[in-house]
Amino acid sequence: MAVTIGNDHLSELWSAAGIRMEPPTFSRENGEGLLAHFFDHVERHDLEAWADFPDREVAKAYLGSVGLSGMDLDAISYPLEVRGTPTVFVATKSRCATSRASSTARITTRS
Repeated sequence: MAVTIGNDHLSELWSAAGIRMEPPTFSRENGEGLLAHFFDHVERHDLEAWADFPDREVAKAYLGSVGLSGMDLDAISYPLEVRGTPTVFVATKSRCATSRASSTARITTRS
């Protein structure tokens, strides 16, 4: 199982705050293809979530929690409702019999 977000995750917030976000390396849009290289079957489950920012202080606290402090948020109209785009991938039957998870752990998959 893998969880990621779409390229437009919280785009209303980024746009309102004047932030240009780079798309994630592993995303809703490309995750299935990337996982298909390692697994025989990949299911994609798109979810929809909403985040409410009732005022500037809540938006500022959220942006700070993701390492984006110091943004000018005064021009944003509150309350601000933004759409999240989480996706869950469920992959089965690994094409690799054994993979190295870390220098001390080994994961073996079973068919």
